[in-house]
Amino acid sequence: MTTPSEALDLGSVTLEDFFRDVREHNPFTDNRITGSADDDADVEALNQAAFERLTGLAWESLTTRRGLGAVLWGQAGIGKSHLLARLARWARRDDRACLVYLHNLQASPANLPRALLRAVLDALTWREGHSFHATPLLRLILTTLQAALGTSGTLKWAQIEHGLAQELSRDSSQGPADAALADRTVQTVLFRFFRSVLRAGQGKEDGSLAEWAVRWLRGDALSPEQGQQLGLPPPRRHDDPVVLEDNQQIKQVLVALSALAASRRRPFVLCFDQVDNLDEEQFAALARFLEALIDSARNLLVVTAGIQNSLLAWQEKRVIQESSWDRLAQFKIQLLRITPEQARPLIETRLQRFLELFEELPEVHQLAFEDRLYPLGGRWYDDVMDGRVEVRPRDVLNDARERWHHEQQVLAREGGETWLRGWRERSGQPTPPTLSPGLPLPDAIDRLVDEKMAEHRKAVRVFPDPESVSESVGQLLDQCRTLDASYGLLKVERLAKARSGTPATYNLIVHQRGPGEGTEVRTGLVFVPSSNPYAMFHVVDRLREDEHPPQRVLLVADENGLDVGTKGEQYLEELRQRPNYRLKELQLPLTDFATLDALHAVWNLAKSEDLELRMPDGTNRVVSAREVEESHHRQGRYRKAPVLAEVFALPATVVAVQVVGAEVAAEEATEVLSVEDFLPEDALEAE
Repeated sequence: MTTPSEALDLGSVTLEDFFRDVREHNPFTDNRITGSADDDADVEALNQAAFERLTGLAWESLTTRRGLGAVLWGQAGIGKSHLLARLARWARRDDRACLVYLHNLQASPANLPRALLRAVLDALTWREGHSFHATPLLRLILTTLQAALGTSGTLKWAQIEHGLAQELSRDSSQGPADAALADRTVQTVLFRFFRSVLRAGQGKEDGSLAEWAVRWLRGDALSPEQGQQLGLPPPRRHDDPVVLEDNQQIKQVLVALSALAASRRRPFVLCFDQVDNLDEEQFAALARFLEALIDSARNLLVVTAGIQNSLLAWQEKRVIQESSWDRLAQFKIQLLRITPEQARPLIETRLQRFLELFEELPEVHQLAFEDRLYPLGGRWYDDVMDGRVEVRPRDVLNDARERWHHEQQVLAREGGETWLRGWRERSGQPTPPTLSPGLPLPDAIDRLVDEKMAEHRKAVRVFPDPESVSESVGQLLDQCRTLDASYGLLKVERLAKARSGTPATYNLIVHQRGPGEGTEVRTGLVFVPSSNPYAMFHVVDRLREDEHPPQRVLLVADENGLDVGTKGEQYLEELRQRPNYRLKELQLPLTDFATLDALHAVWNLAKSEDLELRMPDGTNRVVSAREVEESHHRQGRYRKAPVLAEVFALPATVVAVQVVGAEVAAEEATEVLSVEDFLPEDALEAE
């Protein structure tokens, strides 16, 4: 939410400062939550019964030692995300619960469980600097051991490891998670992580083991040597990486984390917001995994939030198995519209937060005392709510945003002193509509999309997971392919991991029309794991071993670039020298990843019918996903976007290949070959 300037000296705030902040900041611009950040403007009286139901289920999952699923649903703009944000603040307060908020989780269906695991581990191990000392994961383990072993006396590391294993296995016979915890590998890695962090803090080691432990726990690859030092089983083949191989092993990590929280008497909660942004295949895959996770965990609440009609449509179409739906939607919590009187505090709270910096100014204090909705006005609110029995919270905030915009225009036109003196007379004027009668609909949609993209850019604070970026880029390219032939896209191919968990050589293969008639160029996209030199090296190693590579390859890394070591640099140079092969490395700053996220996120909002335009008659018009695509195309956002711009820009030096015609392909598919067809002529002559 936009707030007044915090750079002002509170002892010297003037009316001019107040006028400037009114002109430059609109406290109602952000009408949705895109994360679990603090929100001082939350009105806790709204949806209090639903909130208490969720907290009650969280405690029930802990006390009954089982996994529970709850669906939080209602129409768009009803307050689902705000309620989840309130739940996240409840969890952080006094460290009541271990809660991970997941928004716009993107990955291919097969890789969604791994993307989920990475998001959870990233939330539990986020830190400033290099030490893991202040991370939630370290606190989970430390307080678990303190409860099990006490806080005084001298203990050996073997005793500590045994105590942690006992605590994680305690009460397992009372729930279905015993089988999931039968493999003690996760317990061993958690112990090695804890010991490495403490020893590094004492200066006895450099903390590398803790770094490797986190990488393995989040599903990243380690070298066999690194795995051996962590006590992990060796890979199937000598040179294979050590990695969580399948969903069963991924589930074991999450179950162990929920057990850690249980030992501290803290509920473990996973909140999936706006799940209807997922494709049907993605949601089906996620639901299957969550069903197994809920059945195995002995302290887990999974909250799935989305638009009610979308989720019911998926249920009716049997997008997910009935057993999965029964687990996820064991408890259904519906949010309903509110009355205008209930909605009024939504505006009052934001206004109070905005005005608190200026409450010592006599002119502002007097007007705010006379009218709790200053500078919007109580008469304005009564007029805009006249005849409305129930409203959505988003509609109320949109109305307030437009009224504030109206006041900004008057302030700019008349000047501060005149605006202030004339406010009482103006305060009952109606609000101008969002879409003026003279503004064409495409222009209004373009403006709306720009506003929403700006909101989402602000929400991206960390580098996203490569798998998530890959899926977003793949979907954006698919939009271009179906939208307009001028993009030259023939097919966007997604490659899955091997059964061993080894990543595919490329995340995406993009097939494009070549410069000549009937020719094709293939572009391989690889999104490089950040801060993992071993994984980066293996990206390059897999490229080197590819015997049938695409004509060009784009390596996409964060702003730190590639760290592949001396041998990896040699491999890169070999790749650069290949004939008919073009390799390009892209180093993207966080702002570029934020742009990609915003392009995809706003399209997702429209796909789930959660993007709306206010019309001149006061009604809301749903903006479709196709209209967002057309806006992206019309405004050139696709062609200017990071990564996409590189894909579209075919270098003049790239060599295209001739595409085999359909008739030839059909003939080859039906042709019968004898053994002799595979033998050289001299072999036939010898026989």
